[in-house]
Formats: sequence, C-alpha cells, structure tokens
Amino acid sequence: MAAELILTGIVVGAVQILIGSRSQRSAEETPLTWVVGRVFPAVVSCGCLVIAGATLSHEPGGGLYWFVPSALAAIIFGLINVWVLLVKILR
Repeated sequence: MAAELILTGIVVGAVQILIGSRSQRSAEETPLTWVVGRVFPAVVSCGCLVIAGATLSHEPGGGLYWFVPSALAAIIFGLINVWVLLVKILR
C-alpha cells in the first residue's frame, strides 16, 4: 500500500503540473499567481500522499494520518478554483 500511495502521489502530481503548465495563461496572470494557482495545490495534496506512503513504509511519522490533510487540501483547493471560476465568468 505504501508503494501505491507513493506512486499515485508522484504520477497524479506530475500530471496536474503538466496539464497546468500546458494550459493558456491570461494576460493578468503573473508567475506568482501561476505558482500559487497551479503548482502549489498539486504539490500540497500529492505531496501529502507521498509522505503518507513513505511514513507508512517506514512506520514512524504518521502513516495514513497524512491521507487526511491530502484529502482536505484537495477539497479546499477545488472549492477555491470553483469559486474563482464562478466569480470570473462575466454574465
């Protein structure tokens, strides 16, 4: 299970960063907003999965307790993205 968590965290995080880097950027987007909006959520949520797998295989450090912050971070960043999408759409 530890290897699956580590592999899943690395693959999903890399795919998220790859998709975010290939999408079009608006003129208002700065490098800071790109990092905060596209790279940071992937690193936090998938990084917690990698930490969960690593601590699960080596026993000290929490193990599956790191899965909870990963899930919460994914939900929070998803809600932030939905809110930004909802506010930015001009009607």
